[in-house]
Amino acid sequence: VSHNMGAIADLCEKAILLDQGNIVEFGNVHKVISKYAKSFTYNSLIKINSSSNNMGNISKMWISDENNNQKESFDISEPIHIHIEYEVKERLPQLQITMTLAKDGISIVHSFDTDGDEILKMIEPGIYEAVCIFPEMFLKSGNYNIRSNMGIPKVLIFDTGFMPGFSIREMFTNTSDKSYKMEREGLVVSPAIWNTIKK
Repeated sequence: VSHNMGAIADLCEKAILLDQGNIVEFGNVHKVISKYAKSFTYNSLIKINSSSNNMGNISKMWISDENNNQKESFDISEPIHIHIEYEVKERLPQLQITMTLAKDGISIVHSFDTDGDEILKMIEPGIYEAVCIFPEMFLKSGNYNIRSNMGIPKVLIFDTGFMPGFSIREMFTNTSDKSYKMEREGLVVSPAIWNTIKK
């Protein structure tokens, strides 16, 4: 019995999904994991119970399109903006905010807000908003959970834990003859570029 979907997917061929002792789904492990992931309720605004940490905390996250309209369901052709509001309560050297995306219990993307910085800076007390943008045609259809952390090197200050995030659907994009159709292998839309010549 586990909530670690990645481990279940690696170790098992079949799975049983239970809800209060009742069998909801039994069969192929990937089908059962997908049903489990769909059981989450998605909400474009996520308020977080902030701890009394005296260094800082993450207070809320929300998900929007490129026009800042809050939403929780996207077409595969739309970019996704994940907003993270956090408070810094004292001067913090080398503060980093992270975003992790998971699908069916498997973490597929992990990103720091400082990945593009050469030098990590001192952050002054205050309330900040960071936005993590995932481009269109990157994530395949499915349900995604999100997790954010704040910390300084070797010190975790705040962890939201995984929570329901958003869904991506093939609403406007026909993927029937594409490699990134939801049912096909792989977790993201392939960035590979093919060249074929007749010999």
